[in-house]
Amino acid sequence: MSGFLYLEPLYQNGRVEKNILMSMIENLKFIQENGMDAFLTKEETTWHCPECNGQICCHNGLCLSYNLDKLRLNRKYRWDEE
Repeated sequence: MSGFLYLEPLYQNGRVEKNILMSMIENLKFIQENGMDAFLTKEETTWHCPECNGQICCHNGLCLSYNLDKLRLNRKYRWDEE
């Protein structure tokens, strides 16, 4: 039992772990133990692109600036394109 009952149904079937590269429950535990400032500092480091200083997406691990060509190749990430 995580103490975050509202999130537990999302994790029971493993769907969340398949779709994102982080754990909401682990993040909430970290915030409880270390505070929001420490969490935000950690997240800036975790999701920072070393190539261009952009942000890395927690869903696919790609930089939202540097890897746009890779994102466009995947139909799942195309919006309003034929």
